[in-house]
Amino acid sequence: MWGSMLAVGALLLLFNETPVPASLNISRAMAEGSPLIAHSMPWGPMAFRSGWGRSCFFVALKVAETREY
Repeated sequence: MWGSMLAVGALLLLFNETPVPASLNISRAMAEGSPLIAHSMPWGPMAFRSGWGRSCFFVALKVAETREY
């Protein structure tokens, strides 16, 4: 849990401090690029978050299989 929280925090900090294309900036997708404000869906950041969630799920699945729950 701590590892994923730190990784997401590091990504948000990285995306806020460095020039990243607007289509991949996940913090922008939750602020000024939000569908409620921009009236369009931020598909790039949504795909990135989906992939990130899937990878975290896969890691959790492997940990649970290793511990033989």
